[in-house]
Amino acid sequence: MQTKGFTGAERDIHKKPLEFPIPKFDGNNSLHIQLSELGKKAAEKACEVLPRILKEKGYDKKLQERGTLVPTEVANLRTAIREEIKDLLDQIDELVLNLLSNTKTDTGTKLDMFTLSKKPQKTP
Repeated sequence: MQTKGFTGAERDIHKKPLEFPIPKFDGNNSLHIQLSELGKKAAEKACEVLPRILKEKGYDKKLQERGTLVPTEVANLRTAIREEIKDLLDQIDELVLNLLSNTKTDTGTKLDMFTLSKKPQKTP
């Protein structure tokens, strides 16, 4: 749902997801617990692969020299990390779709209006 910047990386987040009635965490809800566990695993794996990706891209030296990364480097880093944790992100996406399926916002917007573009379209 994010717009793309010059390099094709996500630039910002669209405000439409904020219109959905995202439920508060409920420790008795198995979907909430699964999402929490997957989020923790994704964060841990991202932290684990970060040093390697920084080194592979030469960003570790740039960080030492400049103390910061430029926006394009940050976008490249996010993309590389996202690729590393894709399996976990796919599981999270599926659970979120499950959690929010068939929910309507105050404006009557349904979640599937935004997720249809993610699904591959079959061509005749």
